[in-house]
Amino acid sequence: MGSEEFTVPRRTVIGGLVGAVTAGTLGATGLAQPARARTRARSPIVRGPAVRLVSGGQPRAAIVVEEPGSPLVAEAAQVLQHLVERSSGVRLRIVGPGDAFPEPAAVRLGRGPKALAAMAEAGVSLGAEHYWTHASARDVLVVGSDHDPGTDSNNYVNRTPATIWGVQRLLDDWLGVRWLWPGDGGIAVPRSSEIAVGHHTELHRPAQLNRQLRNSLNTGHSRATNAWLAEDELTRLNAEMFGWAEAHHMGTRERIAAPHAFTSWWERFGETHPDWFAVPPSGEGYAQPWPVAERVKLRITHPEVADQILADWRADGSPATWSVTPNDSTGFDTSPETMATDFPVGQDPLDVWLGSGNLSTRFVKFWNGLLERMRGERPDVKLLSLAYACYAEAPPPEAGVRVADGTILGVVPAPWHRTGWQDWSDRGAQHYLRPNWWHAGASAPLLPLQLEGGFVEFTQAHNSAGFDFDSVMGFWGSQNPRYYMTARLSSRPELTPDDVIEEYLTTFGGAADAVGAYLAHWEDFTTRASYPLGYPNYEVQDPDGLYSRAVRDHGIHPGITKGSIEALAYLFGDDVVQPAGEILAQARTDAAGDTDVLDRISFLSDGLTELTTVRNTLVLGKQDPDGMAFRTAAGELLELRKELTSRHAVYGEVAYWREQAFDQPTSI
Repeated sequence: MGSEEFTVPRRTVIGGLVGAVTAGTLGATGLAQPARARTRARSPIVRGPAVRLVSGGQPRAAIVVEEPGSPLVAEAAQVLQHLVERSSGVRLRIVGPGDAFPEPAAVRLGRGPKALAAMAEAGVSLGAEHYWTHASARDVLVVGSDHDPGTDSNNYVNRTPATIWGVQRLLDDWLGVRWLWPGDGGIAVPRSSEIAVGHHTELHRPAQLNRQLRNSLNTGHSRATNAWLAEDELTRLNAEMFGWAEAHHMGTRERIAAPHAFTSWWERFGETHPDWFAVPPSGEGYAQPWPVAERVKLRITHPEVADQILADWRADGSPATWSVTPNDSTGFDTSPETMATDFPVGQDPLDVWLGSGNLSTRFVKFWNGLLERMRGERPDVKLLSLAYACYAEAPPPEAGVRVADGTILGVVPAPWHRTGWQDWSDRGAQHYLRPNWWHAGASAPLLPLQLEGGFVEFTQAHNSAGFDFDSVMGFWGSQNPRYYMTARLSSRPELTPDDVIEEYLTTFGGAADAVGAYLAHWEDFTTRASYPLGYPNYEVQDPDGLYSRAVRDHGIHPGITKGSIEALAYLFGDDVVQPAGEILAQARTDAAGDTDVLDRISFLSDGLTELTTVRNTLVLGKQDPDGMAFRTAAGELLELRKELTSRHAVYGEVAYWREQAFDQPTSI
């Protein structure tokens, strides 16, 4: 039996929406008329030659593991088998390369003879992170540039599951599968008794070098004083979180990380070389170590400082990348020699010390000098730093400095500062996005989808080497559309924020309009609230927003982390939360009988329940932290968070870690 004309799903973007289309053979004919976008959660339609996997409720293909010794190829087979079965109820058999099978077609995973021959004929070679998919006649072929170190399989930084990415690409394109949040319940799989893959040949790899969404779950578990997760449960949750991240192609083909680089220097050199450290402004009463030993700044014009940085680099084997990010917080050097390298010259020393000056020029000059010396010893070395706080903005043109080629900067921007991103590009920087936006909101459904999504889209089109988000705080029930937006734009950069929202809503079937109203409710609130996403300088887009009013009227902290927790008690009254609950009630009515969609709506509802419970607990704790009402509420919050953590609706231990760090009354 050869190839057949068959109706197969295919996602296509039409006019900013994910629409249904009809087309001929891929790459051979144009698109025909669009159909209505929001029906059930299913993929649009293409007609053309296809390889059937399932037809009439019967298996029409086997899954052939062509590399039986590869754990990643074996895992790819399991992913395909599981999700096809979830869609159709049909379990495709998995066989080895020499096994016979009765089905007329095959999905062949890995470097088997047919794949190698087809790749040679097409002139395809695979570089780092590439994966190749091909369908013709009776075979679907998937080959990836896998890398599996065999350790810490839950860390996507350490492995490249490119064959799995290829399988997930097929499921995305031809079945309409969407990975909304971690765990099997977060994978939206359209139901279909007919599954096929249209004829095609495609070579893909992630567009950006480095894609990191940090997982805060382990940190919360280790630091919350009332952590409860057993190791096996923690392992499961981490594995599901990393599985979600990998489905969105998180990983790296060039590790880019710029941690604060000098946190041990005071301990190492404070007694023997105190002159290596930042000079405080005279007459102000400051002394080193300031503000604490781990956060002291360097006197970067002292020649021995650069000598020691190079010595440390050499002692570590002169690696290909080296971080020189200044330590966090305040205490920048006010020595005359260093201030002479600033632009503008003559800034107030106290402003410089407290980090409210503009210090980018001094650091660019310092980095350029370091890199010139390092490249004399290793020409391919790259210097890494954050562009952060008082050195977040690029030097102005009149400063007359450019960033040396080989410097990669992690820009920590407000999501409305597109000109700031472009300014670094204009000064010659290769840079990556390193925001702290997701620390904002605490448990609340803070959803700046267009704002953040638009900025991510902009950076991808303007010299971005990738991103490193700090961090996924785990408020999945309330903020999962926010996480999904960034992840989806990364794995499918041809989409727009509107496209991502529309395909997200499509997974809610008949309740799509109601869930759209729910997202719009919270996006409108987010705009009116205007949280300080310009971290760490408490910058807001609207100084008269609800958040800034709460700072003035109720004394909440202006910062992104502590203030977000305190704001729960003031900004999320019933006048805000109750309409959201009513919208979800309408969504349940609209989704009656669709258990998959009802489960997704319940997940969103879990986020609202946790929000109102922690809000009430905070209010009672501030009124009477020793009272029985507070103790009862705190006990109920703990039990709720234990339940919701088990299904990713909230990472309760992370929430407690942040609340306890800022002395917020949510636990006994």
